[in-house]
Amino acid sequence: MNILILCDRKSTENNNLMSELQKFLTELNHDVSTIVLNRNDLLPCTGCFGCWVKTPGQCVITNDNANSKTA
Repeated sequence: MNILILCDRKSTENNNLMSELQKFLTELNHDVSTIVLNRNDLLPCTGCFGCWVKTPGQCVITNDNANSKTA
């Protein structure tokens, strides 16, 4: 099973919790990815429909972390 862990802050406590959770889920043979969200790293949608027309499923805005797989 693929599992995505989203966290909204970078802190030692969160990093420790995410590491332990990722370790536990990996031991259960799950594929785990982690993304740490920061408001400064994500830009709002501009409504350009580029994710529909130019690059289906991917935002065309490349100067933020919206398209990153892991953080």
